[in-house]
Amino acid sequence: MILFYDKRDGKVFATTDGRVHNQKRLKCFVNDGRGKKNIGKFIIGWEELDETEDKTIIVEELVEVEKGLFKKEKVERIIKVTKKIEHNLDQFELLQKFEDISPENPLEYKVDLKTNKLVKVDNKD
Repeated sequence: MILFYDKRDGKVFATTDGRVHNQKRLKCFVNDGRGKKNIGKFIIGWEELDETEDKTIIVEELVEVEKGLFKKEKVERIIKVTKKIEHNLDQFELLQKFEDISPENPLEYKVDLKTNKLVKVDNKD
């Protein structure tokens, strides 16, 4: 999820859903008249890079040992995976609450500008 917040007071005013964000989505910008210099982005999840890396995985495959006789064997395979950067995964539980059918609303939060953590806005704010 990407939360757009006012850099002056930290209050969240808009969001985009999702856990993995590609470069196109990360360039997305929401401006409700505050001005670009006053808007920050707080990402919870992963940033998908335009690069891949090799990853070794173990899979079970049926291997023919004799004609018509097969057995399962663990085999190493190398696959290409997209590189990802983690962002604020310590806040992931909160993201799950936002996604659930619950009364948690990301627009009732703000980014604490000192700690860079999400905190619920007191109704008095």
